[in-house]
Amino acid sequence: MNQNIGDLRDLAKEAGRHMKRVGWTQGAEKKRGKVSIIGAINHCETVPGDAQILHQVLHHRGRAEDWNDQAGRTEEQVVGFLKRTVIDTDTLTEVFGPQYRQVLGIVRTISAADEPDLYELSKANGKIPSRLAAYDAAWDAAHSAARDAGRDQHADYAWNAAYNDRLPDADDSALFAAADAAAAVAVRDIIPTEHYRTLTHAWRAIFGGPHPSDKA
Repeated sequence: MNQNIGDLRDLAKEAGRHMKRVGWTQGAEKKRGKVSIIGAINHCETVPGDAQILHQVLHHRGRAEDWNDQAGRTEEQVVGFLKRTVIDTDTLTEVFGPQYRQVLGIVRTISAADEPDLYELSKANGKIPSRLAAYDAAWDAAHSAARDAGRDQHADYAWNAAYNDRLPDADDSALFAAADAAAAVAVRDIIPTEHYRTLTHAWRAIFGGPHPSDKA
């Protein structure tokens, strides 16, 4: 899985330059024309999944869709914010926690997955109802541990980044599998191993363990 920051580092800056060229808008975008803060980022994404990561950074900083659409907001403010934004290790650790590299790997992998892999992931996740009690217990434990450690936002941002509903070939089952795995790996260091393995079961079945210390 691709875990290097790479082009993500300057994606916001590229989005700012693009917005400056084509113009800024609020609310719904037209197919070809001015862009919102999210539209600019999506347009400039070069590595599948990086826009999803940056979206969550914007949410963390209070600079996402709602901020873009506020009355009185100006193009200068939005372009200026984007051009000043650099994504580095400190940023990703703040938003996604110490396992940010593994979160990045999952988000990029699901965003670049082909239709057969998405189908297999959906099937693997479809088997979870037979383990529903264990799955619910794992989620409860993970949320409790994350909340107690003040790390619930890491799991939430990771989940939202991996649930890439812009993927035309992915159904909810596949997206849930990716999102659950991303949330679990984000708090892997503070949840019991058995719960982590339960939450990443479907992902591991298709793509392998998201963390280098994972066993088969």
